Amino acid sequence: MNEMRGLLASGTREKYALGGHATITTENPATGNRFTFKIDVASCECVQKLESWGRKGAAKKDCTLCNGSGRKTGLYFVKVLVGPDNQNSYAYIGLLDKGAFMLTKNSKFDDAAPSVRAFAWVAKHWESDEMNVWHEGSCGICGRKLTVPESISSGIGPVCAAGGLLMFKVEVIADNSGQWVGNSLTFDSREAAEAYGVDLFSRWTAVREWRVVEVAQ
Repeated sequence: MNEMRGLLASGTREKYALGGHATITTENPATGNRFTFKIDVASCECVQKLESWGRKGAAKKDCTLCNGSGRKTGLYFVKVLVGPDNQNSYAYIGLLDKGAFMLTKNSKFDDAAPSVRAFAWVAKHWESDEMNVWHEGSCGICGRKLTVPESISSGIGPVCAAGGLLMFKVEVIADNSGQWVGNSLTFDSREAAEAYGVDLFSRWTAVREWRVVEVAQ
């Protein structure tokens, strides 16, 4: 059982769901039907460009479109849980664009699918008393697991709740000083930072050790 899972009160649901990296379960009490959705904000053009260079998750700090956040505000990819793996068994169903849900050519289901119909309704009635909405124990903004009991009611971790954003960066030891050093390049997931660290270690022969550290922005 996920002890950090929590029921979102009416008035808090849309804020959580559109935080950037939310996972929610919706229930229609009248029918008992439930669906679990992942809602991830789209990447800014600056991130998409850097990804083409093999730097997944990185954002330009001087980008005027996203102010260095790497996020395209108002545009979200929506997926629905379709299998037993709560982390990976998701299928893409459509886009949420400035509050309007729509199917795309890559949607795995048509508009008659129960999950599609359910999310289309949810996107218009976030705070309705006609449904229950749970978060699944991860921060709605950064998507990482919640670890503080005080975060259960809102679904937002303490760093993100304070207006910060938890990011990751790579530090290296590249000389005899034994000091860890790094640059301003940050990633929005530990996995992306680790991939960059592996690539950096393979290309930069002076690197003796490397590590991934958390940074609040």
